[in-house]
Amino acid sequence: MVSHLRALEDLKSALAADQARAALALDTARRRAEAAAGMPADQRGRGVGAEVALARRESPHQGSRLLGLARTLLSDMPHTLAALESGQLNEWRATVIVRETICLSAENRQAVDRELAADTGALEGVGTQGLKNRTRKIALRLEPEAAVARARKAVSERYVSCRPAPDTMAYLTALLPAAEAISAYSALSRHAETQVSAGESHGRGRGQLMADAFVERLTGTPAGSVRVDVQLIMTDRTLLRGESEPAYLPGYGCVPAQYARDLLRGGPGSCGTSRGTTADTRDTGGVWGPLDTPGTVAEAEAEADDKTSGRSRRRSSINGGTSNIVPVPVPVPVPGGDGGGEADDSATRVWLGRLYTAPDTGRLVAMDSRARVFPPGLRRLIAARDATCRTPYCDAPIRHADHIVPWRLTGTTSADGGQGLCESCNYIKEALGWSSQPLPGPRHAIERRTPTGHTYASTAPPLPGTSPPRRTPRPVHSVIDLVLHPAAA
Repeated sequence: MVSHLRALEDLKSALAADQARAALALDTARRRAEAAAGMPADQRGRGVGAEVALARRESPHQGSRLLGLARTLLSDMPHTLAALESGQLNEWRATVIVRETICLSAENRQAVDRELAADTGALEGVGTQGLKNRTRKIALRLEPEAAVARARKAVSERYVSCRPAPDTMAYLTALLPAAEAISAYSALSRHAETQVSAGESHGRGRGQLMADAFVERLTGTPAGSVRVDVQLIMTDRTLLRGESEPAYLPGYGCVPAQYARDLLRGGPGSCGTSRGTTADTRDTGGVWGPLDTPGTVAEAEAEADDKTSGRSRRRSSINGGTSNIVPVPVPVPVPGGDGGGEADDSATRVWLGRLYTAPDTGRLVAMDSRARVFPPGLRRLIAARDATCRTPYCDAPIRHADHIVPWRLTGTTSADGGQGLCESCNYIKEALGWSSQPLPGPRHAIERRTPTGHTYASTAPPLPGTSPPRRTPRPVHSVIDLVLHPAAA
């Protein structure tokens, strides 16, 4: 069995090398065809990384990285490529070598490749960190100025990201210059030690004190009492009847029903902590990120004020009713609360926006518009429906509300004709040879066609309250059987 495992691992590495050759061949053929068609040099090859990603069931970002790996291996690093093909390196370890030499000139990159001599077995038994250190040491010796240029470039790539963690937690991560990161961490650490020394920890550990100080210094308010816009999606049964259907928190994912009710009742710090604080929680039907402009809540308030003052705004009729996707302030009795009654409006205000769905499929019902640009309410509805970028395997946050079929061809703007995309995927779909069209089905679905004629389908994720789909079993054939035992398959 051990020999079989090693043989399969070697096969994976060899297939990765073959994939690199195929990716580069696709890129080369596409660039030649586009050059022959007179396309400017700086526009050639757009979307090839996304095609590689779709074929490999990866995100577009990962597809571009894999295409870059293929270019470097086949043009500058034959020894590393040979080691990958023979199974002495796997794809990730080959990526580490390429990444540590990416800022070098082609000549020095080739020199690193020769000195490492990965295909001779010189790296047998060397761990990934050891491989990274060896490669970096050679690179620094050959081209020390490249490290300085790389450090300067890295400063310009600082950013902040938020990603889900288990148990309704999240990682808020900042990529910073090392000195600034260490300074910020030391300041939080000193604050925690001061709190403990002064006896003001109130039962919180050092890590909890640092986390609370981090939130307080960023928001300017005590941790647990932050005024937030929480775009929480849940069924009325979960909210008002205490049912257990999970809720959905855009930017995070599914959360337990009781957690969602606790969040509405007491704010984000009330779940599983001793902080008895509250928050101004507003559900505007949108998602986190640039798709929700800073004026979203103000616009909702203006619409509510217009309704109160008797001024009318256009609503679209749905089955003879009215589309109420604009939030209005209402007192909400949340099951499971301490008092079992209405939330105290002086402490917590919950803004509810109703999303109409078909009862059997969970498909959102929405308004249409003749405008070319998606109205704010429709943008929020599309973001709530799609959750993340609709490109298959891309989990990036939605940045653009986009027409599936260009508006110039349809002249309409609707939820069914719209999709949420990240910025990169929206630009890629405009490249030559790419097209998209809606697909019929119980939930919103899109078919995306690449320049090679391959098609990929994307179905909107099920919203809370959607019935599980009926699945038809299909015969499954093992790829390993087809490769290793073609006669038996």
